[in-house]
Amino acid sequence: MDVFGQYLDNRDDEQARRRRPEAWLELNQPLAPEARLLAFDRWVRTQLSTRLQWPADPARRTRLIEQCRVRLETLVLDLWRRGWMLDGRVLAGHILAAIDAVSAAQKKGGIRDFYAYFSRAVEAYVGTNAEELQQEARKAASGPAKIGSLATSALAAFGVSTEPRISLPELVAQRRAEIASEKAEKLRAKLARERRLQTPCSDPAAQPELPL
Repeated sequence: MDVFGQYLDNRDDEQARRRRPEAWLELNQPLAPEARLLAFDRWVRTQLSTRLQWPADPARRTRLIEQCRVRLETLVLDLWRRGWMLDGRVLAGHILAAIDAVSAAQKKGGIRDFYAYFSRAVEAYVGTNAEELQQEARKAASGPAKIGSLATSALAAFGVSTEPRISLPELVAQRRAEIASEKAEKLRAKLARERRLQTPCSDPAAQPELPL
């Protein structure tokens, strides 16, 4: 058996899977949290670009798609705030439903400010569909019973992780918190620099010498 060759094949398969936009949907496959988030981002961009109508200008289209992708995180974060940790294909179905509702409105015509309309639709989605989402979240939370220690050991021997997976809403919330923290740190550093520039120097040794 070519163990090294098998290792290379497995590595190539893993790298290829990481690059697939739908990789985040595969809840039964091991995938690092960072890779899941990147795959989720790619998947959302793909769905937005193919299901909605966009400006003809490439730069404007790319910018607007990215703005809408970030805006869609509002829906995911709303689930997280309510404790409804939907994931995988269930979460994907609701994201697509929100996008398709905007698509239907586009086809009817009459949307003057697309981004404003899209934002309102995304922000209202969880509240409008709260009952259905709550039921699905309860079903997902109940899930299958924990496997026994013998089964856990057997799965670990084949490299299959049995640790609880962090849900996509939790990952998005963590990323938002990290981004907010980085922005706050940059703002504090900027304000500190400005205060130093505005504060008169009180050290006589540091004062410039005046000509005689």
